[in-house]
Amino acid sequence: MTGSRLERVFVGLGSNLGDGPEIVSNAWRTIGSETRISTLALSRPYVSSPVGMDSRHWFTNCVGELETDLTANELLRILLDIEASFGRTRDLSRAGYQDRVLDLDILYYGSLSLNEPGLVIPHPRITERL
Repeated sequence: MTGSRLERVFVGLGSNLGDGPEIVSNAWRTIGSETRISTLALSRPYVSSPVGMDSRHWFTNCVGELETDLTANELLRILLDIEASFGRTRDLSRAGYQDRVLDLDILYYGSLSLNEPGLVIPHPRITERL
């Protein structure tokens, strides 16, 4: 990592298509392979029913803790690229939640409070995900 200030970040990982535990574990390893990210801890995966969407596929979820000197927007770009590399597609013509092979969300980024198009920190629905 560079000499910039390290931020402690919490990332939500989820999957409801395919082998969820394997997908979130592999995604966490992929995140940790990024040169400016140090993965610190990953919660045990838990399974939950889909909320706010009509799907028969249950979710595997977990939360990871990492440190990075990337900005929140740089980290978001990397997470979106990782989602895509796992086969995540976003159907912008459909409203609401959709089944997904991988979902990566920045839940907290240090003490940052941010409200920009495409990125809100803390995550706006974090209390729904506890």
